[in-house]
Amino acid sequence: MARIIGKYLKGVLGDSVLKTYGNMQIIQARPVKGKSRRAEGSDKSSSLFGIASNIACEFRTGVSKLVTAFYDGTMIFRLNTEVAHALRYANNPETGSFNLVADSFSRLEGFDFNAKSPLVNTLVSLPQVEIGEHSLTVSLPALEIPKNLKFPKDTKFCRMLIGRSLTDLTNQKRKIDFVSFEIENKKGTTIPQSWEFETQAGCVCILVVSLQFIQSSLAGEAVVNSKTFNPAAILKAVVLKGQVDKTQTKGWSGTMTKKILLG
Repeated sequence: MARIIGKYLKGVLGDSVLKTYGNMQIIQARPVKGKSRRAEGSDKSSSLFGIASNIACEFRTGVSKLVTAFYDGTMIFRLNTEVAHALRYANNPETGSFNLVADSFSRLEGFDFNAKSPLVNTLVSLPQVEIGEHSLTVSLPALEIPKNLKFPKDTKFCRMLIGRSLTDLTNQKRKIDFVSFEIENKKGTTIPQSWEFETQAGCVCILVVSLQFIQSSLAGEAVVNSKTFNPAAILKAVVLKGQVDKTQTKGWSGTMTKKILLG
């Protein structure tokens, strides 16, 4: 309904909206109610980020024993964002499915769980990773102490943890294995080492390396890691070739991931 105010009309008249601007009469088309394309795009983006957050949560849970609670305050959002970017490239908007290939999550490689203490600043010589048909081999070269592994002041030794999680996104299953060993804070060179982990076709494999530094006191030994110092990072993130065999993963731990359409 339009009203006459002074010498101008204001309000709605038919399909028009009447306004004033200074000493001018303005007539605009009446907006049409309904969902805009922008709103639809926003809904799809929101849905994708929700899926990514759910999967990122699974990845975090799978390696939580290695990372501990000393991640920085932005870690969850940073990881969610990286997984969302990865899924966006793999997403088929017409079918809603995700076509995951070997390097779909490769952007996670080098991801630090604590941005205040990047792993490479402490462990200068990183392990090498080789993926075979049914296994993954991690090789740690000889480390020259303290050149290749830098110890915080007054720490006695470093406990290095290397582990991998396997996530079966199709059947919501997870398996994790890790090794732990200690390196003394003593000038010299360590012996090269290697470890082999089994893999499972079609699963997402996340390999993490973390360092825990131990300090001795009269009260015993204590971990010096904190919210400002916790070197831990993703070394490898790969989707293993092949199709998941449900009979091989049914005995694994269950996940909280929602079922997504792959292929």
